[in-house]
Amino acid sequence: MEYVSVEYWSYVQKAEFESDVKYLARDLPAQTGMVPPKTSEELQHAAMDKGKEYGVAVDSAAVKMDWIATPDEATTTIVVDYDAQVNLGVTSVPLHFQIGSTGHRVLQRFGR
Repeated sequence: MEYVSVEYWSYVQKAEFESDVKYLARDLPAQTGMVPPKTSEELQHAAMDKGKEYGVAVDSAAVKMDWIATPDEATTTIVVDYDAQVNLGVTSVPLHFQIGSTGHRVLQRFGR
């Protein structure tokens, strides 16, 4: 587990990271039908890369994927678990965060 100092981490960045993960789960390019949906591995690596952008070391075990498919559509959920060291001025404490998307439709059959 890697700790992030308060200079590089804030709750605003946590919210931005969570927003990026939700965007990844939506997989908007696939919804247009122009490209195939991303695989679990592609989404997992994209979430790990987003974590790096915000200074959070996220490994593959921390990114969990859940797919639900029906004949008409597929939905995905991405959950990222990580710890960050937060400086409280007098002391620093590790806090556990769990961010994620909730069941975003990533593919819908056209004409229905």
